[in-house]
Amino acid sequence: MWGKILIGVAGGVIGYLLGARAGRERYDQIKGQVSRVWNDPRVQDTASQAADTVKDGAAHAASKAKDTASQAVHRASDRVPESKQEGTADQSYFTEEDGTPRAPEPDPDDSTVTSNGGRT
Repeated sequence: MWGKILIGVAGGVIGYLLGARAGRERYDQIKGQVSRVWNDPRVQDTASQAADTVKDGAAHAASKAKDTASQAVHRASDRVPESKQEGTADQSYFTEEDGTPRAPEPDPDDSTVTSNGGRT
């Protein structure tokens, strides 16, 4: 009984060692191929172009976000009465008597406002 177990364990160890050696050789082979492809000047040029495209897109997106935020601030400030825009606004304009935030009133010039005050 112990002889069969010992033979099985020895076979497993030998198989593991041979597989590990073959696995390492294959790993090194794949690693070398990937390294050659990555270091190819054409691949480097393409990667550089892709990075530049991403940077340009990010700059454009940041500019667009800034413009959109600026427009939102401008629209919001147009809805606040002039007497409240100079930083002297008291909190009673923005809150109810119990301190809860006051809901904004719909803009009558906004074409998306329905007769019941909801959005379409």
